[in-house]
Amino acid sequence: MQKLRNIYKNFYENVVKGGQKIDAPPKYNFKGQKQDFKDFQRGPQLTREQLAQNQKLDEELKPQSRELRMKNAFYFCIYMGWFAGVILFVMYRLGSDEIGDMERSAKERIRLRESLKKENQR
Repeated sequence: MQKLRNIYKNFYENVVKGGQKIDAPPKYNFKGQKQDFKDFQRGPQLTREQLAQNQKLDEELKPQSRELRMKNAFYFCIYMGWFAGVILFVMYRLGSDEIGDMERSAKERIRLRESLKKENQR
């Protein structure tokens, strides 16, 4: 019973009153050096060369030559013309009744052939 009282007393003094923390981080690292928790999350110090590299501006992209821009514009116009031509051709083919007329005339030819075969067989 005395052991339980001592455990409770130690717990009360150390944890509840704010004495020594149970989950306190270690004061020394694995090398045996004292840790400074103020700079714990900062990371390594940068050298002068690294700072200069970080502050250096990236080179801006240079514009293309006029010849290359004209060449690209020409190819783009050719592509857009082909694209528009294909769309217009499909719209024309879908909009016209030629396909329906061709199907009807083909069916009529088949009927005429069958009717001629039947007459010739009689």
